[in-house]
Amino acid sequence: MSHFICGVVLAILLIPQAHSASIYKCTKKDGKVTFADKPCDGLKSTVIHKETAAEIQQNIYTEQLLNLQRLIEAEQLTQAKKFAVQHNLAKEYEAKVAQQKIKLAEEKQMQEQAKQAAEQAAAQAVEQAKQQSLQKQQLELQKQQLELQKQRTELEKQKLEQQQRLFYPNYDTSYYSKSVPTTPIQDINSVPAALTPMNPPNPRR
Repeated sequence: MSHFICGVVLAILLIPQAHSASIYKCTKKDGKVTFADKPCDGLKSTVIHKETAAEIQQNIYTEQLLNLQRLIEAEQLTQAKKFAVQHNLAKEYEAKVAQQKIKLAEEKQMQEQAKQAAEQAAAQAVEQAKQQSLQKQQLELQKQQLELQKQRTELEKQKLEQQQRLFYPNYDTSYYSKSVPTTPIQDINSVPAALTPMNPPNPRR
C-alpha cells in the first residue's frame, strides 16, 4: 500500500502542471501499473485525482503567462501587448516587460565589461610587447656603445704610440715593462746604470 501511495505522489510531481491536473491509473494486461494525465488507450484507466475548476483556471493562467513570456523574450512586444489585453494580463505584461528590460540591461552590461576586459588585456599585451622591444633596443644600444668605446680606446692608444714614436724615435715602449729586481735597494746611488732610464732628448733643443 505504501508503494502505491509513493507512486501516486511521484506521478503527481512528474505530470506537467501547465496541462491537466487529472491523474489516471493505467493497468496493463500483465498487471503493471503506469500513471498518466489522461486515460490510456486500450488499457484499464482509473481516475485517481480529478482536476478541479480552480486547478483548471490556474493551469490556463500559467499557460497564458508562459505564452506571454515567450512573446516578450522574442521581442514581439506588440503581439505580447495584444495577447495581454485579450487575456486580462496587463499588469503581468508590464511586470514581465520590466523584468526583461532589466535582464537585457544586465546582459548588455556584462557584454560591455567583457569587451572592456578584452580590450584592456589586448592593450596590456601590446604595451608589454613594446616594453620588451624597447628593452631589447636599449641592450643592443648599450652593446654598440661598449664596442664603440672599446674602439675609441684602441684608437687613442695607437695614436699615443704614434706620437711617442714621432717625437721620440728611440723611445721603446717595452723598456719600462722589463723586470725590475725584487731585492730592495738601500742606496739609490747603488742602482745600476743599466736600470736607470735615460732622459729622452728634448726635441725643442
